[in-house]
Amino acid sequence: RYISVTGVQTCALPIYLNAFIHTHQSRPADCVATMMSFETDYPSACGILELDQRGVVTAFHEKVANPPGKLANAAVFIFSSAALAIIVGLQKHSVAEISVDFIPTLLGKIVTFHNDIYHRDIGTPESLAAAEQEFPEIYRAFKPKGSEQ
Repeated sequence: RYISVTGVQTCALPIYLNAFIHTHQSRPADCVATMMSFETDYPSACGILELDQRGVVTAFHEKVANPPGKLANAAVFIFSSAALAIIVGLQKHSVAEISVDFIPTLLGKIVTFHNDIYHRDIGTPESLAAAEQEFPEIYRAFKPKGSEQ
């Protein structure tokens, strides 16, 4: 399995890692990848997900004006070898973007893992500054057992 964090993100992955991996290992047989999701306050600035009753991505709306909800792609993935084979099969010879080039190809084959503790895109100086203030407190409150910090 391959874990990918795309873009510039701060999330509770250290807190969730084992559960995230477990979700991937127990994913539906027809799924080849696991995507972290989160609720966003700015849906038009995110890739918004639609899911079936199993938590599998059935539709994806990348940064559209009026998306159908607030459940967003957190840009943190675990890809199986089968997913990577599909991606390689697309034969992209230039720079490719996961949300534009790959997710639409994998619709119906990506199960989600919901991050309900903390996630922030840190692609702007303001967002980075907010994460620098918020994350230490979040981590202290939820840090994994046995953590030294």
